[in-house]
Amino acid sequence: MKETPFACDMSVLDPEMRIKHIDKIKEVFQAAKEIREISNGFAFLFSPDSNNLLNLILFLDRERLCCPFFGFIIEFYGSISKYG
Repeated sequence: MKETPFACDMSVLDPEMRIKHIDKIKEVFQAAKEIREISNGFAFLFSPDSNNLLNLILFLDRERLCCPFFGFIIEFYGSISKYG
């Protein structure tokens, strides 16, 4: 099994898509209600609304292309709650 290098490759996104991705990164991080370091990375807490969900999906869709070594888990709750 080939090991994925631990390095981002922004060249996989064309210049226009790169700008959109950077803008989406800012939007997603600004929308986070809370960011916590956990044992295997970071946990982000967002308000459970459609706009946040769509922004997260767009962000992850592009992020997985340039940074394939990252893993992501999305958990949905009926309302904002503490994460474990």
